[in-house]
Amino acid sequence: MANSSASFSHPRRRTMIITSSICGIALVLAGGTFAVRQSRVSACVSANSGYESAVVAWQASVKQAESVSGKVTSADSVADVSVFTDFSKARSVKVAEQKALNCGLSLVSMWGFDPSSRQAETERIRTATSALKTAIGRVEKSYEVKQVEVARAQAQQVLDTASQVYQSTDGQVADNATRDQLKTLIDGLQTTLNDKQATVESLHKASEPIQSASDTVNQSVEAKRVADQQAKEQAEQQARAQQAQANAQRAQRNTTRNNRGTNNGTRANNTPRNSGGGAGSARANTGTNTPTPANNGGNTSSSSGDIDWIAIGRQREAEHRARGEFCPPTVCFAG
Repeated sequence: MANSSASFSHPRRRTMIITSSICGIALVLAGGTFAVRQSRVSACVSANSGYESAVVAWQASVKQAESVSGKVTSADSVADVSVFTDFSKARSVKVAEQKALNCGLSLVSMWGFDPSSRQAETERIRTATSALKTAIGRVEKSYEVKQVEVARAQAQQVLDTASQVYQSTDGQVADNATRDQLKTLIDGLQTTLNDKQATVESLHKASEPIQSASDTVNQSVEAKRVADQQAKEQAEQQARAQQAQANAQRAQRNTTRNNRGTNNGTRANNTPRNSGGGAGSARANTGTNTPTPANNGGNTSSSSGDIDWIAIGRQREAEHRARGEFCPPTVCFAG
């Protein structure tokens, strides 16, 4: 015991013990400080990485939103106006890119380092990016709905016009096969319109050939109209020609009858008349025994021997009938 007390109380030995204790404490403190620095450097690097990733995602969303805005230009472009409003609001968020944090922390500067503000900004950017992506998705969907609505309206108008063409051209076409083709396309478009899952593409596909088919029907209508007009004009021309021919034949027959009447009248007028001479002169010219009026005084004379023209006229009619001719009274009974 005496030796031990002596050893501890020795000045040199006491100094060594104190020094060893101080070094141990220093090593512990140094180790703790190093651990703190490493932790804060890691937090700094993580903050920078998270911020950079958030900014990249935001910029990509902004670029996508710009592309969408090229087709979604106004509230009229979408089916739901509120969706366009949300989209515009999400696009209005501003993000100013900041410099990366300096992660080269010293034993002194590390104690003042606080990445919380950068982490908060990162979270704000991420929230804005998420909201913008959601707005983009909703506005694109609403845009597609609107486009389908517009396509349906256009297809319905095409259907109504084509149906009117089909109904109004019954019996008015040169080739009814054109109407049959149009009817087939009309039925196909109606089926597409009845499909609740119809897309813009399917509606356009069903509508596009109808205009051409309608034009073909209208062309067939015009072809029939022209053909009918030509047939009418030809019929009218033929009727005029036939009428003209009939008129010419009638005129020819009238001319022939008039000529025959004139010739017969001329022969009748050339027959010698009894002007007081021999009583048999008139009978000699006609070849028949023509009766002469009786002489009131019993004697034949130039003053009382008139010819019986009625008898002569009847004789002439009989001669014409025997030849199958007609003798006008003005000719046969001419005195």
